[in-house]
Formats: sequence, structure tokens, C-alpha cells
Amino acid sequence: MASPDSRRDGPSPWNRIVAFARIYGRWILLVLGVVAVAVLVRESGPERVLAVVFQALPWAPAIFALEVAWISMDAFALRSIYRERGRGIPLSDWVRSSLTAYAVMVLLPAGRAGGEAMRALHLSKHVGMLSATAAAQVQGSTLVANAVISLPCFIAVAGMVGPAHPLSVVIALNGLATLLLGLGAMFVTSRSKLGASLARRFSFMKQYADQLDDAAAPLNAFPKGAVAWTVFGRVLQTLQYGIILLAIGGQLTVTSSLVSQGIHLVGAGLGDMVPNAVGITETAYRLSADVLGFGDEPARAIAIALVARLTQYTLAAIALLAGAALRAPPDDLGKEIEST
Repeated sequence: MASPDSRRDGPSPWNRIVAFARIYGRWILLVLGVVAVAVLVRESGPERVLAVVFQALPWAPAIFALEVAWISMDAFALRSIYRERGRGIPLSDWVRSSLTAYAVMVLLPAGRAGGEAMRALHLSKHVGMLSATAAAQVQGSTLVANAVISLPCFIAVAGMVGPAHPLSVVIALNGLATLLLGLGAMFVTSRSKLGASLARRFSFMKQYADQLDDAAAPLNAFPKGAVAWTVFGRVLQTLQYGIILLAIGGQLTVTSSLVSQGIHLVGAGLGDMVPNAVGITETAYRLSADVLGFGDEPARAIAIALVARLTQYTLAAIALLAGAALRAPPDDLGKEIEST
């Protein structure tokens, strides 16, 4: 018979559930998201949705270019945080790390946080532990940028359907939540005793505590340069969603672009736990079809999310191929090439 002590040694049912969710949770949510997309497309008419998506193809170069432009602002934000320590990083490493970060963000359940972690891993050979703390500050800057662009999005939506409309309320709440989370992330990563605090909670962090504290010491609690770059990125993304709206048969105006961006931010915020917010963003656009002027054509509303998603998957695939092509050669091979 097992003793009480031996029974206590095994993981509890709750711990098993937590472990299962940690390993498989995001994959399960991804599957559910794909099912949600399939249901929405079927409800709106697969042929009609496909026709609208194909209608946007002539605009694909502009949509792709804006995707590259706005996502590149994260690298400029990171460079502004590195300051003098970033001057020695070769351009090839910046490009390769950015390609990897984007591919991970779009294709894997780790999302944006996983992408920034991969970028930090690539650049750590140049700046050490600063890459980890700076990556967290870019994350915080991105959240603050989301909050900043949410304000004109709220004004645009409220001007169309009123401030009490559910979409207006959700955009306002999402903006407030991202602002608080972003400021909190930047404050925590700028604390000079962050490493020591983590070491007290997690024993494996003891070997990194001093390095983390040294890396956090020069960071500002509010990196103005990084926030400015990420806000500019959100402005470019707003233009991109305006172009997508035009491509699927809508009207391109400042207001329509902000409304479309506002819906995207709501979907991305609510779908934070779902890889790339699959299914959540499509649902947000479907529920907001009336606001977009597509109440009688839900296929067009859903197509906005699908065109954006196809753009992301295409560029992520290109990023994987380009990243592999730019992969640095092994040291021995590099020395052999230099000697010839």
C-alpha cells in the first residue's frame, strides 16, 4: 500500500491540468480557432468569401509592403533601446533576427512574445542579457502603441455608431488594458533589482540575476524612442487595413481605416491566448460587419481578416526561406573562406 507521503510526492490533479494546458493549450485553441474560421466562412458562403479574397489580389503588393514596413518598426524600436551597445550589430544579424521573430510570431503558438524571445536569442551574442530586457521593453512599447492608436480608433467608431455602442466600449476597454499592461511591463523591466527579485522566486535564475540587473540598470522606465517607433508602426498598419478595406470593395478614408484597425486591435486583444488570434479576429470583423457597412455582405467583413492573415502567412514563409539563406556559416567554414 502506498504511504501518504508517497501519494503526496506525485503531481496533484490540478498540477496535471496546468501542465497539460501549458503544453497543449495553445495548440487546442489554434484548432478551435480554425474551426471558428471554417464555420464563419461556411455561414457567409465559401464561394463568396473566396471571390472577395481574390478581388483583393491586385492590391497584394501594397498590402505586403505595408506589412513589411510596420513590422520593421519593432527592430528600430529595439535599436533605440540598445543605444550605443547596438552600434556593433551587423545589418545581417538585424535582418536575420527580424525574419526569425516574424516567422515565429505568425506560425508558432508562442506569438509575438515568442518572436521577440527568438530575436533576443539571436542578438544576445552582441549585447548579452540586455537583449532579454530590451525585448520585454519592446513588448511594453507595442502595448502602449496599441493604446495610443486605440484613441483615434475609438473616436472614429464612436462618431459613427455612438460611444455606447459595444464596439466603441470594447475598443476603449482594450486600449486602457493595453496601456496599463504596457506601462507595467516597461516599469518592471527597468527595475535595477529585477534579477535579484526573480532569483528569490526561481532558483534557476540565480546564475542570471546579476547579469539581468546590470542589463536593466541603463533602461528607462518609459523608452520614448521605442514608443515613437511602435506608434509609427501602428499608423502604417492602420493605413494597411484601410488598403485592405479598399481592396475588398470598401471605401478608403481616414475614418474607415481607423474603424478597421480598431476591430483588428479588439480581435488581437481578445485573442491574445490564441495563436495569431485565429478565429477571434474573423469573428470580430463578422460581428462588426454593420459598422463597416457590410451588414448585407458579411463575406466582405470576414475577408478583411483573411486577406491580412494570408499576407502574414505568405511573408512568414518568405521569412523562413530568407532566414535560412542568410544563416551564418559555421566558424570553421567561415575561417576557411577568409583564408582563400
